[in-house]
Amino acid sequence: MEDFETLLKGSSNAHGHLCPGQVVGVRMAMEGCRLIGLDNPAKMPQIKKLIVYVEMDRCATDAICFVTGVRLGRRSLKFVDNGIMAATFVNLETGKAFRIVSTEKARDLAQILSPKMSD
Repeated sequence: MEDFETLLKGSSNAHGHLCPGQVVGVRMAMEGCRLIGLDNPAKMPQIKKLIVYVEMDRCATDAICFVTGVRLGRRSLKFVDNGIMAATFVNLETGKAFRIVSTEKARDLAQILSPKMSD
């Protein structure tokens, strides 16, 4: 997987701006993929092994989609409107799944990770 800075830059460009949600979403996606054992989820053949359930319709979802390559049209992205900053990453090949939940503290830390960002 590419490094955090590269993914954040690409995600922010795709999203339209850099914001705390981009920082949190990139970090969630990187950790979720690491936990389920996928190091290049947006490329074949790994793209076929991943489903992500997002629980929010916010900026972090765009970041998760950018990092992982999941899409509603591919049926690899599932939206469950719980209004919680959380996402579950599922490796379909191994059956491993992890739910990543972001806290308010993560939003505060986003400014430290990307000081050029506006709120």
